[in-house]
Amino acid sequence: MKRNMIRSIALVLSVVALLLCMVSCDRTESVLNSFNKAGYEAVYYEEDSEIGALLKLGLSMSTDKKEYLDGCGFILVYEKDEEGKAGTTPIGMAICFASEENLKSYMLKKNEDGSENSEAYDAAIKECRINANCLYVTTDEDSQAVFAKHIIFKPMNFLTNAFYMGVGMLGIFVVIGLIVIATYVLNNVTAKKKEKAE
Repeated sequence: MKRNMIRSIALVLSVVALLLCMVSCDRTESVLNSFNKAGYEAVYYEEDSEIGALLKLGLSMSTDKKEYLDGCGFILVYEKDEEGKAGTTPIGMAICFASEENLKSYMLKKNEDGSENSEAYDAAIKECRINANCLYVTTDEDSQAVFAKHIIFKPMNFLTNAFYMGVGMLGIFVVIGLIVIATYVLNNVTAKKKEKAE
């Protein structure tokens, strides 16, 4: 009975951990890939890079919530010409916050009575400009459509990525197996030397 209880608890904890991982993922890389696959030139800048620092400075000058910008990165989206070369002026920018909580806190405004106003955050979600920890700012409808399309929840992606998860787990088992075999061989080799010495 205790075994079944422990198995049930382990299963529930595993499912909860999996759901948390799927829900609270950093979407920076997938947003970047979506733009590149759609034919745009998307470039990611860390906050400590020269361009990232300038962008962060510009955003921090317009708000008193500078602490929520710590750890953020920026994706600048450029349109390509007929030859496949990226333009020099970005048509959109995704601000990738360190967490979803930082993004929400950054967008909340204080009312005169001290209460928090989430109208800007709610409007951004309704307009599909927020994807997990990323906020997309643009006037280009086509690139906005790429960002909005990326937001749609696709449960089959879990099965698609299960292959990569399986390959990773197989790799772990192969490495553990090699370590066990190497230990076994070394134990046998050194044990035979000791027997010969006696």
